[in-house]
This record gives sequence, C-alpha cells and structure tokens, in this order.
Amino acid sequence: MGLFDKFRKNNKDLLIVEDNVFGSLQWDDNNFIGKVKINIFNSNNLVNIFINTKEKKIDDIQYKTFELFKKNLEFIQNDILDKLIKYYNNIKFSYGPEDDDEMKAWWSDINSREDMISKIHIDKIVIQESHLHHNERCIYVLFNRDWGGPDMDDNGVAVEIINEKVNNVGYKDIAY
Repeated sequence: MGLFDKFRKNNKDLLIVEDNVFGSLQWDDNNFIGKVKINIFNSNNLVNIFINTKEKKIDDIQYKTFELFKKNLEFIQNDILDKLIKYYNNIKFSYGPEDDDEMKAWWSDINSREDMISKIHIDKIVIQESHLHHNERCIYVLFNRDWGGPDMDDNGVAVEIINEKVNNVGYKDIAY
C-alpha cells in the first residue's frame, strides 16, 4: 500500500505529498490531485486523478481500488467501450439542432469499439471516499466526447466502475 513519503509546501503554500502509488499529489480542500500514467485503448495517457477524502489521508480501499483498476484495465476497458456504445445509442438524437443534416453530424454512427475510441478522450479519474460506496472499490473514469455538439458545460461522459465491473454510465457529474 502507498505511504506518504514526505510532505512539503510549494511556493504557493499548498500541501504537496509524495506517495509511492500515486506519485506527487497536491492537497486541495477535499481532494488529493495529481497525474497518473494510464494505458487505455492502446494509448499511454498522463491523466488527472482526484482522490476524494476529507481526512487528508488516502485509505486502504482507495489504494486497492486504483491498484486493481490498473491491474485489470486490459479487461475492464472492453466493458467500458461496450457500455459506452450502449449508452451512446440510448441517448443518440435525444437533443440537438432542428436540421436533419446537422443532427446527423452531431450523432454519427458508433457501433464498434474502434468507432467509440475515436469519439472519446480520457479526461480524469476520480476515486471517491470509500464509505460513500459501502466500502466497495469505486472508481470513475471521465471522458470528453466528440458527439452531440459542443460540450459547453464540460459534462462529457463518465463511467462508474465498482469492484472492477462497469456499474453505470452517464454525464460526468455522476462522479461528484
């Protein structure tokens, strides 16, 4: 499990923590915030991570959640893609412009995993406090998306994963 190797304050007087699992994290009120490397959909990404905790301490379940997520990501990512395709096809044409041609441009056909990969971009990972999910391992993967017109509210799409299985897909705000 990760232990905070050292605490320090940066030049803006923000608490910086060096953790052996998550790397360098900054404390920001109720979250540790940092960047982690994730290989998802055959692409290496440096992704923002938010670890929610009011105690200034990452608990064992949060560590285990992240470690098992990374360990099983090869299998989880196919489930993510399949559930995103189902979600997309359920909301397709649910909003948009009146013009049929514009509407088709907003909502292209996405029927394969490859189609979906070309339409989403990983944004961040959120690990909520474990007690909020009855101490189950819960992690959210948030994506920006290239469908449904401009995303003025940055509310793309989120995937909730509980105990390494996709549980829910919705707007990003399901993660908060």
